[in-house]
Amino acid sequence: MEDETINATRLPEELVDVKVDVHFEDLHCSDVKPMIQDRDPKRINNSLKVMFEDVIAEPPTVRSFDKVWLWSHALFEVSRLWCYRLISLLLALPVSLAAGLLFAVLSCLHIWLIMPCVQLTLINMHWIQTVWASILNIFVSPFFTSLGKCCGIRSELRRQRPERLYLSVSGKTQNFTPTMADQYQYNANEEKIVKDSHTKEIDLINRDPKQINEDVVKVEFEDVIAEPDGTHSLDGVWKLSYTTFTVSKYWCYRVLSAVFGIPVALLWGFLFACISFCHIWAVVPCIKSCLIESQCVSRIYSLCIQTFCDPFFEALGKIFSSVRVALRKEV
Repeated sequence: MEDETINATRLPEELVDVKVDVHFEDLHCSDVKPMIQDRDPKRINNSLKVMFEDVIAEPPTVRSFDKVWLWSHALFEVSRLWCYRLISLLLALPVSLAAGLLFAVLSCLHIWLIMPCVQLTLINMHWIQTVWASILNIFVSPFFTSLGKCCGIRSELRRQRPERLYLSVSGKTQNFTPTMADQYQYNANEEKIVKDSHTKEIDLINRDPKQINEDVVKVEFEDVIAEPDGTHSLDGVWKLSYTTFTVSKYWCYRVLSAVFGIPVALLWGFLFACISFCHIWAVVPCIKSCLIESQCVSRIYSLCIQTFCDPFFEALGKIFSSVRVALRKEV
């Protein structure tokens, strides 16, 4: 008897320690059941929620027979509901299959083609931004600096690099100058981070850690097909359409990625390698050489602006020299 009571008291504790490990691949998309009651949770088709009163209405001065009004109301609702159910019974499954295949193809194109092209464009825009900024700094900035003297307002922006770090210990501020050992440790940590980025294990669960395709490709059944209240198809048709859309989109994307994923990834790898080589060994040295040569042009142009435009704008600014601004605080 004592052993039975001891086992009975230990049984809940043993049940608490049981853990079940479910792998991600064991969870299929068909396990998620569609909502039967609320078929438009995101209200994308809320404008289709049309009743008889929204279409046909009689003012107080114009009234039909009561029987005619009652039968018209009933026939409108019944015909709208059952005609929609009949059409959805015939066409819901093919349309769901076509929509699933379409969104699978669009997802494949967006993930494997469009986003790499966007990233490639961003890389090439970096040196264009550098050249454009240097052109504005050489030709436009001196002119507007001279033009600013017309209003007598001067603004100076400085970017300073802190050479010292300040540590606060027990309420007291102390100066701390990095030593060679600290700099060596920092460089070692940087090299370790770069090395880990090449040798780290690939995450098979979270394949979009930077959320670059979170809002575009992540399309569910409720984002595409939704039935507002009052316009519901048969429950079996709705469930089967949900399963058809989800499974077709899931497996069509898998088949497309299995066929084109590896060749496209190899192609993008070679392309980004060539772009990186050209940018490192050709584009950046050319930009640096152009910036060095443009210093002479910048000095000559700035001298011309200071010689001819500065006196003119300073004289023009004397128009507003008699303007006085007084601030008074009244209590």
